[in-house]
Amino acid sequence: TFNAPGAGTKSLQGTFPISINSSGVIAGYFIDTKNVRHGFVRSSSGTVTTIDVSGAGTGAGEGTYGGGINKSGTIAGDYVDTKKARHGFVRTATGAVTTYDAPGAGTVEEAGTQGGAINDSGTIAGTYVDNGLVGHGYVRSSSGAFTTFDIAGAVEGGTYGASINNKGTSVGYYTDEGGVDHGYVRTSSGKITTFDAPGDCIMGTNANGINDAGTVTGNCINSSNHGHGFVRSSSGKITDFDVPGSTNTSPTSINAAGTISGTYTDSKYVFHGFTRTPSGSYTTLSAPGAG
Repeated sequence: TFNAPGAGTKSLQGTFPISINSSGVIAGYFIDTKNVRHGFVRSSSGTVTTIDVSGAGTGAGEGTYGGGINKSGTIAGDYVDTKKARHGFVRTATGAVTTYDAPGAGTVEEAGTQGGAINDSGTIAGTYVDNGLVGHGYVRSSSGAFTTFDIAGAVEGGTYGASINNKGTSVGYYTDEGGVDHGYVRTSSGKITTFDAPGDCIMGTNANGINDAGTVTGNCINSSNHGHGFVRSSSGKITDFDVPGSTNTSPTSINAAGTISGTYTDSKYVFHGFTRTPSGSYTTLSAPGAG
C-alpha cells in the first residue's frame, strides 16, 4: 500500500491510483489537506513524482488529475482551472507536458476537456463537455489531430469515451432522451456499434474497458438500481456475471489475457476488489486497512 507525499488524511482526501502500465508504473492523483488535486506517477520501485500542470487552479476542487498511462510511460490526464473548467494534458515519461482543448469544449464551470485513456501509440480517447454541459466523445492522435463524435440517439448527458485499445478501437457509453445509458464500440475508422447488456438492465449499460482482442467489459444497472458485470466478445456475444455473494458488481478494466478487474459490494454494501478469468473463475480481495 502507498500514499502520495502531501496527500491529505481527512474524509474524501488521500491517494487515488487510476491506471498501471506493463512496467508497473502507476498514474493517478491525490487530494491534499486543502482539497486541491495533484497528479502523480509512481515508478515500479516506489518513487512518487507529483504532477502540477501550469494553468491548474490551486483552490479546493481545482488542480491536476493524472489519468491513463501507456507502455512508454506517457500519461493522459486533465486539470481544473480557477473557473472550474477542465483542460486535457499529455505528459511524457521525461516530464514534458502538452496541454490541449478539444474543439467545441466549453469554458464554464464543469465544462471542458477530460483527459481519457491512452494507448501505446499515444492516441487518447476521452470526453469533452460543451458550455451547455452536454458531453461528446473525442479521439486525439499523438500528433494532436482531433476527431469528435456523437452517437446517434444521444441526448441528455451526451456521449462519453472510456477506454481505447492499441488498434484504436474505443468504447464508452451514451445517454438517450429517457436518461438511459447504452454502450458503444467505435473502430479507428469511425464505425460505431451500439449495444445493451442482456437481462434486466433497463437502467443502462456502461462499457468501461477493452483489450487488444476487442473484448469489452463493463456493467449494467437493473430496475432495482443494482449493477451486474458483463463481458462482450469482438463478435458481439455478451455474457453477464455477478461476483458470488455480491449486491453490486462493477468491472472497470480488462487485460490482454481477458482477465477482468473491478469492485463489488457485499450484503453490507462494503466494497471489495475482484478479478475474473475468461473461464469465469473469481478471486476476491480486500486491501489491508480497508474499512
